[in-house]
Amino acid sequence: MTLFCFMDNNGSVRPESEKDGCLKYEFNLETRTILEPDNVERPFLHDAVAKNYFDKLVGTPGKLMDFAWEGNLSKLDLASLLLSEKREIYLDVCARFEKALTETCAAKGNPCPEDGCAVSEEEACLNALLETREVCTRAYASMWIHLFINPENRVPAWRN
Repeated sequence: MTLFCFMDNNGSVRPESEKDGCLKYEFNLETRTILEPDNVERPFLHDAVAKNYFDKLVGTPGKLMDFAWEGNLSKLDLASLLLSEKREIYLDVCARFEKALTETCAAKGNPCPEDGCAVSEEEACLNALLETREVCTRAYASMWIHLFINPENRVPAWRN
C-alpha cells in the first residue's frame, strides 16, 4: 500500500485533485519508507515537508491505527501490515464477518436479484457488504487494531 503527497513549487502539500505540476512523494506503508521523486531538482525543504506530512498522517503505530480507524485503508491493505500467521487469522475473521452479513441478507427473504441470491455457500454477498460499507470498514479496522496493537504481530517495519 502506498500513500501519496503532492507538493507544489512553494513547498505546500496539495490535494490529489490539484496534483498537476506538483512533485509526487510516495510512502510505502509496508516498508515505512518515503520514495522521493526521481531525477528532479528540488529544495531540501520539500523532502522535509513530505516527511513531516507522512509523519503526521501515519508516523507512529498509534497514528497508523487512527488512520485505519478513519476508514483510509482497505481490508487487504491492513492485512499486509501483519505477519503472515496473524494475517491469515485476520482475513479468516473478516471472512466469517462477511459470511454473517451474507446470512443476514439472505434471511431477509428479499434477494438482490429477483430470481434469488446468486451467492454460493463459500461466498460473501457483495450487496450486503456495500449496504453496510461503513460498518464493515469499522469492523475490519477494529479487528486489525486488536492484532496490530501488539508489536509482535506487525511486519518488521512497524514493530517500534
